[in-house]
Amino acid sequence: MNDKDLWKLYCKTIHSVQATNSSVWAKTALTMPQIKIMFILAHRGEINVSSIAQSLNVRVPNVTFIVDHLEEQKLVARRRSKSDRRQVMIALTNKGRQLIDKFSRAKLESFQKAIAKMSNQDKEALCQGLQALEKACSQEEAGGIDE
Repeated sequence: MNDKDLWKLYCKTIHSVQATNSSVWAKTALTMPQIKIMFILAHRGEINVSSIAQSLNVRVPNVTFIVDHLEEQKLVARRRSKSDRRQVMIALTNKGRQLIDKFSRAKLESFQKAIAKMSNQDKEALCQGLQALEKACSQEEAGGIDE
């Protein structure tokens, strides 16, 4: 199997896993960019708008607009940094954290349903392959792979 075939299989697999939990996502009025920002905040904690924009590789005004809408829905909150009053920090509210937890549980449940259909041998092979992929990705992030 060549790299292109592996990529197609990877994309097809990710799409299949995501499709099984899409009903939870569809029940919200959130856009994908809003959900992405919420997951960034869940993962990184309280950060400023510039850091969110950098993570998404978008401009700060775009993030500000999205955060405004999330704040209106009481999913995120803004506060001034104690160390630098010029900095405005963004964090999930309890309501936002609960929603992210709900999304995460739905993702885990759909993954567990799929895994339950696999043999132990296939699970071991998947584990080995995912470990190798994760190792390669972290080496690339650290600059350890020559291009």
